[in-house]
Amino acid sequence: MQKSDNGDDVTYGYYVVETAVPDYGTSYSNSNGAEVQTPKDAAVSSGTITIKNTENMRFLLPETGGLGRTVLYIAGVILVLISAGVIITRKNRVKNGTK
Repeated sequence: MQKSDNGDDVTYGYYVVETAVPDYGTSYSNSNGAEVQTPKDAAVSSGTITIKNTENMRFLLPETGGLGRTVLYIAGVILVLISAGVIITRKNRVKNGTK
């Protein structure tokens, strides 16, 4: 450990500064594990500094294949059932001799 001119112990703190990149956020953590947003808060005299870059979402993509197909399938099944009912009713009327 180094000594100052008057004999006191001197401790140095080190930190890392990440160059800012558009659409990305940076957080820092040191050997203590506390995650901070400013590099000076993660300064250490010995140990490890971890830098974590996360992408900031610029926009959300729309969901595809949602209810559009399902609604068409349900409508198709309903039309088939209605058609089957009409056909069966007409056959029964013809068989019974009523119109």
